[in-house]
Amino acid sequence: MSKETKNIIIMTQERSGSNLLCRLFSQYDHMSVNTEIADWFPQKTNERIEDLNLKEKIKKHYPYKSFDEFVELMRELCNKDFMIFKMFQHHITKVSWKLEKQKHSSFIVLTRNILDSYLSYVPSRENKVWSNFDTTKIKVNFIPHEFIKYHKNRTNYFDNIKKTIKNSPHLKSNFIKADYK
Repeated sequence: MSKETKNIIIMTQERSGSNLLCRLFSQYDHMSVNTEIADWFPQKTNERIEDLNLKEKIKKHYPYKSFDEFVELMRELCNKDFMIFKMFQHHITKVSWKLEKQKHSSFIVLTRNILDSYLSYVPSRENKVWSNFDTTKIKVNFIPHEFIKYHKNRTNYFDNIKKTIKNSPHLKSNFIKADYK
């Protein structure tokens, strides 16, 4: 590796506009955008690695000891300035990932109005379609207790991110907060 690749990790929730952000980043040749790589970990072929050159390189190192090792290996094998991927709340739990231990990383905390997100989340969940699914004209049966649970869950996720940043001084300068409206 001739230069050091830096990770940009998008901390967000489903239906936040993160696919649009990833598509914008992918327009730049110096960025490797790989979306939700934790969804496919620890499989040998990770369908969320969209950089085909990187996908072939990483397969040669299977099996991976941990998700952190997998991410670090991807970063080392990447031939671009930046490697971008998304982390949702369920990803963190699934792969036992620790935000405060990330090196070579900057973060974008992408939020969206919680009600807008929920109104998009419900039809996506019901139709099992998450990517490129326009939910703007779909009428949602609003269930208050379900929304309260959703709101609490997402609020806790973002509160935990804020707490981790506050308690990890080395992370503070590596965060950008973006609100999708």
